[in-house]
Amino acid sequence: MAGPAVLLIAGFVILPFFLAIALSFTNQRLVSPNPTEFVGLANYRQLLGVAKEVQHTRFDEEQ
Repeated sequence: MAGPAVLLIAGFVILPFFLAIALSFTNQRLVSPNPTEFVGLANYRQLLGVAKEVQHTRFDEEQ
């Protein structure tokens, strides 16, 4: 009797969870006419504010 319950849980919880993870690696937009492209971790970099910046430290003895 657990079979139908497992199918419902898989259909309404587990499947959308994994689809959301897969879509998070793309540039999918609901209203964009452009095709979906794989962007990798770019969305997560933007979300977390991680940017590749070179930071130099400079110590001047005049200061």
